[in-house]
Amino acid sequence: MTTCSDENIVRLSPLFFQVSYETWTAAECPLRIEYEIEAMREVRRLASGRKGPRGILYGRLDGQTLRVSRVRMVPAGPTDERAWAKLAASAPSGLTPVGLFAVREEVALSNIELDLLRRQFPAPWQIALVMTRAGRAAFFAREYDGTLNPSQRLSVFEVSEPAGFEPTEIGQATIGRARAASAAGSPAGFQTAGWVLAGLIAILLGYLAAGLGGAKRLQLGMAEHGDRVIISWDRAAVANALSAQVEIVDGSDRMVRTLGPNDLASGRLTFARKTEDVSVRLQSNGLDEATRYVGRPPLAPMRDEIASLVQRSAQLVSETAEREAQLFELQAKVVRLNWRIEDSR
Repeated sequence: MTTCSDENIVRLSPLFFQVSYETWTAAECPLRIEYEIEAMREVRRLASGRKGPRGILYGRLDGQTLRVSRVRMVPAGPTDERAWAKLAASAPSGLTPVGLFAVREEVALSNIELDLLRRQFPAPWQIALVMTRAGRAAFFAREYDGTLNPSQRLSVFEVSEPAGFEPTEIGQATIGRARAASAAGSPAGFQTAGWVLAGLIAILLGYLAAGLGGAKRLQLGMAEHGDRVIISWDRAAVANALSAQVEIVDGSDRMVRTLGPNDLASGRLTFARKTEDVSVRLQSNGLDEATRYVGRPPLAPMRDEIASLVQRSAQLVSETAEREAQLFELQAKVVRLNWRIEDSR
């Protein structure tokens, strides 16, 4: 469940729902971004009630995967350093600020967002989300050298309208107003309270259905460990599987391997990479997930190249010494011939 801008936040117990994530990738982005669908809908909901809201994205970084789980609007302006720092410091438990979001008329970064990223979110993995009021959105991430290109080619996705109800706030402020209107005998108060109650029931039932009958996920991921990548998955999702097929694409090389029950029970597979771009696909029990690692080039090929260059350098030094000896011998022969010419005159 996403958060809202109020201090008092409506929360549902994890026992009643299963959080749904989707994945965003782009050729120019070194990160794989997983975002909670409800978090994106929360941004769109905020956009429907305010002009140009901005706020903070919260989540976690796991290797090359950045997961966005919560959002909070910053009620102050973009230049209020204290307000942004205060909200960033009060991150939800287990999460950290991973970037900012902004609602604009077009899916593009403005100088305001660029300045906010530079001041408040300087880490190379921290990102920006830009969304229009119509729900078109894209993430912006820094490149390998730490620069951020505001005109980079985007992978735009659509965010559907929030289901259930339309209030611009879900927290105690909205419910409080509904109760106050109801106590005053206002029909509008009863109608508002009814919408709020109906919306909360719809969300609760939807999450309950997802938790009871929702599809399992392999939770496929990769993490860098030197020149190796550790491929991991949720062991519970494949607990009853007899086999699985993993496909690894490392640069131009492709490898397919069958995993047995013992492999699946370990929940991980270590792979010695040859390039900085590795894609993995895992299929088991009707589940099919893929992930991609894009990072720094492996060091082993560099070390091999250095050793080859050192060896070649030693050969050149030896060849140079031989050439110098040959040159000295030729020069001495020229001198001796000149002496003989002088003696014959």
